[in-house]
Amino acid sequence: MQPYSTADVLEGQKLAETTMRETCVANRPTGIVNTDPDTGQDTPVFDPIPVKGKCRIKLVGIGSKKEDSAEHEFIFTRPVVVLPLQDPVRSGDLITITTAPNAGMPPSTIQPGTTFMLTSPERGTFVTAQRWAAEELIA
Repeated sequence: MQPYSTADVLEGQKLAETTMRETCVANRPTGIVNTDPDTGQDTPVFDPIPVKGKCRIKLVGIGSKKEDSAEHEFIFTRPVVVLPLQDPVRSGDLITITTAPNAGMPPSTIQPGTTFMLTSPERGTFVTAQRWAAEELIA
């Protein structure tokens, strides 16, 4: 079997981007908090990150568990955020979905406005896209 060539990997990267049907913006927490003098409410400050704006969200099943006496089985999933390789993101950055072509239609449960915090990158060889384990932020 022939090893993958650079051209093969570049073609894979292009193909990976064609599957990124959602659009998104990325922001990085600055650590600065603004406090509204009238309400006392703190608001964190974010810096925008220049990204291509393409993304894909995968919900990876990691198991099921029976939690209550009714024997209801809950499925636990972990979101994975898929971004182009060139996007300069890192752990702790926030990815917010701006458009989702299949929002509300099965199998997509991703809605515009959903925000994910990147936690750790998935590693591999012949990588065609960035794949980040993430946590969905619930407001």
